[in-house]
Amino acid sequence: MVYQILDTISLSLPRWDQEVYNPPTDTLLIHAAAFECGVRLPFHPTLRRVVVALGLAPLQISLGLWKHLTGFLVLWKEQCERDGLERGPSFDELQYVF
Repeated sequence: MVYQILDTISLSLPRWDQEVYNPPTDTLLIHAAAFECGVRLPFHPTLRRVVVALGLAPLQISLGLWKHLTGFLVLWKEQCERDGLERGPSFDELQYVF
């Protein structure tokens, strides 16, 4: 499994007649380099909340923001493990940091 993408998730490259601004229905567009920034499919619930709250398509999020978000999640998880907590960050907490 490359980038830990489940076999149940179908991946495809765009056809020559498809435009990035007009994707097929039920399609998620994301830059391949986002996976190198730590993004995985399916999205972590916090990443999903960020994409929805910002009203952006994943392709519209810069690679730098993907790196910051995934790094934040790693730090959050480590801190929660130290404190004995089991919860993800709220959007408000995430927004406060950024």
